[in-house]
Amino acid sequence: MVKVSYDDEHNTVIIEFEGNIDIAQAERFFSDIEKVLPKPGKGFKLLTDFSSVQTMELAVKDEIKKAMGLFNARGVTEILRVLPDPDMDIGLNIMSRSRYSQDIKIHTLRSREEALARLRNEETIALTGDSRDNDKSELLDFALQAHGGLERWREVQSLDVRVSLTGGLYRVKGYPEGVPNVNMKIDARRPSVTITPYSRPDGRGFFTPDRVWIEDGAGRIVDERNHPRDSFAGHLLETPWDQLHRLYFTSYAMWNYLTTPFLLTQPGFECREIEPHQENGETWRCLQVKFPPDIPTHDGKLSGGDYQEETFFFNDQGLLQRLDYVAVGPASHYCFDHTTFGGLVFPTLRRVVRRTPSGPVVSAPTAVLIQIADVAVA
Repeated sequence: MVKVSYDDEHNTVIIEFEGNIDIAQAERFFSDIEKVLPKPGKGFKLLTDFSSVQTMELAVKDEIKKAMGLFNARGVTEILRVLPDPDMDIGLNIMSRSRYSQDIKIHTLRSREEALARLRNEETIALTGDSRDNDKSELLDFALQAHGGLERWREVQSLDVRVSLTGGLYRVKGYPEGVPNVNMKIDARRPSVTITPYSRPDGRGFFTPDRVWIEDGAGRIVDERNHPRDSFAGHLLETPWDQLHRLYFTSYAMWNYLTTPFLLTQPGFECREIEPHQENGETWRCLQVKFPPDIPTHDGKLSGGDYQEETFFFNDQGLLQRLDYVAVGPASHYCFDHTTFGGLVFPTLRRVVRRTPSGPVVSAPTAVLIQIADVAVA
């Protein structure tokens, strides 16, 4: 069952999905939307409640996509999505990124009560989203502007990066050479990377979240793996990687690095500014970020953990100085030599070191060293 209603007091369209949702119900739902939407230009909030869904036919996604397009065209300003379990996500975050304007706020909450409380502006509620939107907006906007601005980024389709990656992590994993002197094509809109050359002089490596593969010079697939993240199950620091492990790790990591901080504006990210950090006589402002489940990132799962949050450190100019995460163990990732390419600012030297409970071990061996020679913005 799909129920559609309008809460006039809070100017909110409410959609409730219950039980087993088939395509016939979804089509009726789409026809009912027009009856409750406010007049164009008024603006409204949208509350979608998936907490009582048992099953949903795959074809229902097409009707949801239509509805998203309609909501966007009619001026939705804020979306509250009730999703008790992240595993219930049917691709909503991915669909949202392509159908909603980037200035629309999207919050994922764990219960209907939290969503209703937010509508009533109850500040005491424990949100899974960010309860400090002004903090998020101010610091993130500051960082976005320092790195070239969101308007410039929205014009970008891809980045071609000449880069070398070396360091102790690659040596431990069986690749003392790292990933040297390659060209990476980074998709600016979705997690997708091509590395040339890869594995062999005429080879190319391809990454998407659900599949990695290697082609030879003739375009023939010589190796591939579906669901590559699952292949890290049971890995320890000393566990060697095959070529597809190295391809997956290197690709998703570099896609994150090269799209930050603009990546953090996409739907599903939960950000809040935390206490500032003192380091080397400087004060860095800190943004704690929880990533949505559909974005491959450093969440500890490659080493058997589960850490969904990362912390980003920005200096008084708004430039990224450091980020903390758990990849193959806790790490601090330092950024140097910020350089402008095509109107955007990128750190061209990055050093990753081990992090203990007392902080990063800067004097320890370098885990990963990233040296960027050039970035072509297209």
